[in-house]
Amino acid sequence: MFTLASTAVKEPTLAVGTATSSLADSAVEPQLPPSPPLSSSQFSVASQQPSEPVLRLLRLLRSLKEGSEIAQSPWDKQPLLRNEYTELWKRLEEEADLKAWVELKLRYDYDYDTQHFIIRMPTLLHERFIVQVVARLRAQLEAIAGANAELRHIVDAVYEQGSWTVPLGNIAESVPRQEDGEEEKCNNARSPDHAFGYKDARWPSLVLEVSYSQKRQDLSDIAYNYVQGSGGSIKTVVGLDVEYTRPGKASKTKMATANVWRYKLVRDEEGEKAGDCVQDIKDESFRSHSGDSSSGNLAFTLADFIPNSILRTLSATAARDIPITIPFEHLCADLDEAEAAQASTRSRSGLSNTPPRKWVKRVREPAEEEEMDTPRERKYQALEDREERKVAQKDKDYVPPGSSTLKTVGIEAAAATPRRMGVLRRSMRRSRALEEG
Repeated sequence: MFTLASTAVKEPTLAVGTATSSLADSAVEPQLPPSPPLSSSQFSVASQQPSEPVLRLLRLLRSLKEGSEIAQSPWDKQPLLRNEYTELWKRLEEEADLKAWVELKLRYDYDYDTQHFIIRMPTLLHERFIVQVVARLRAQLEAIAGANAELRHIVDAVYEQGSWTVPLGNIAESVPRQEDGEEEKCNNARSPDHAFGYKDARWPSLVLEVSYSQKRQDLSDIAYNYVQGSGGSIKTVVGLDVEYTRPGKASKTKMATANVWRYKLVRDEEGEKAGDCVQDIKDESFRSHSGDSSSGNLAFTLADFIPNSILRTLSATAARDIPITIPFEHLCADLDEAEAAQASTRSRSGLSNTPPRKWVKRVREPAEEEEMDTPRERKYQALEDREERKVAQKDKDYVPPGSSTLKTVGIEAAAATPRRMGVLRRSMRRSRALEEG
């Protein structure tokens, strides 16, 4: 914004009587000056500001990407309405690096029903434990393939899927459109701890989740969401519930339990067949409060890993019921090992390399100011340019009284300080960008 010189420019003054008689005697109707243009505030980018929940979530995502949120909960539920979830992805379009990180690195869920954005930050304990469980299941699948020639090519098509975002519901089927015609990025999405898929299958057949106190109460709904959202293609959901203890706090219990849900056809209240997610195993303890292993097995069959369309091609029905089990004793040992690994990391007592006494210093050259542009700055620059064009279009026919001299002064001032204006506009853009987070 320019500050014009305080020198007033006087207008020639006409006598009131003279002006009145001239207008009255003239046959030409008086020409009123054109109305002033709409204020530029009507084109302000203030309306482009994110809603507060989206703004708060964007700040958190940037912090997580930079690694500055080290005390993040393993299961963080953020309230986010469906339209705000759509808005979040529109905002991420403006930050390519952050969007890529969210899509490729972040483990998150969006619950369309409860309208929550859930950030998963698994600990070493959970990652180490799930890897051990998956390795035991894989070993038994390979044993089945080696012992049965007919099943070998089928079992070999089973593969492990790490943490990836599984689209469920309308995301997977048909994306709904909003009233303005734009696609709405919503409905449920889940990032399982691990899964077993099948070659060319749309969804995994079996999903594994490690749960803890924050996640435990949601696990039943998560299982139903997997099964219903995939149309029954996700047939089995396994929840291994372990106790999570924050750093510096003592564990209240060593109890660990297993839960299993499966897709089944049942009769509804009207007597018609309907799909459902039925809990076959509920809170079965595989480790006691004191840390001792329980007796029993976590039991599966080959059918839990193979799509139904493939199972129907098997000549022997009994092949579907080939058992795949993990003794609770082994689950307990795997969990003990994972807890020991996490304790070692927290206490910094594990094996590590002896660091050198000196490091070579790396000198980084500072980037020029013009190169410090960000996607958000470019967005606001484009909005400002568009706003100025609209204002200029409205202004072109409007010449306020005595503006010729002022206009000349303004043009000379603008010509004299192009560099200053560039810096000013860049500073304004950065101020707006910083307001977003």
